[in-house]
Amino acid sequence: MIKFFIIPLLSVITFSLMAQSVSPSALKQIERNWEGKLTYTDYQDDVSKSTLNCKMEARWKNKKGLLTFIFVEPNGSIVRDRTKIKLKKGGTQLVYDIKFEVLDFSPDKTNQGWKLTIGAQGKDNNRNAEIKNVITFSQAQLTIIKLVKYAGTDRFFERNRYAFEERE
Repeated sequence: MIKFFIIPLLSVITFSLMAQSVSPSALKQIERNWEGKLTYTDYQDDVSKSTLNCKMEARWKNKKGLLTFIFVEPNGSIVRDRTKIKLKKGGTQLVYDIKFEVLDFSPDKTNQGWKLTIGAQGKDNNRNAEIKNVITFSQAQLTIIKLVKYAGTDRFFERNRYAFEERE
């Protein structure tokens, strides 16, 4: 009889210990102006790459953030993309576009920063896919990498990479 109670209890404890989370104060650290490059894999062939100059402003208040990306397309049109972010479920979920689960959060005391990996099932290029974002922050640099693995395939490819340095 006792094992019927202990096994579920151990499962809950183990899952709770494995659950990763990120705090609003960690995400608030990216709140500043950034400048760098956006390199993306073309949606037409999923192979060709293009690189554009890019700026980003990051603002954070409590559990909500706003990222404003500005870049110039090769045809000369200026793109201003605003992405709202919300931290949910005690920091175990990050919501923007789709609901991402926090897979890993690792502080990097050497660089006074951190690395955050989030993942979700969703769509990329109108195809079902597993999507991961890897965000690496240090006091002077921020990198955001989107990785995609289409359903029925066995490897991730890099859809886009933002590489920023703090803008004065």
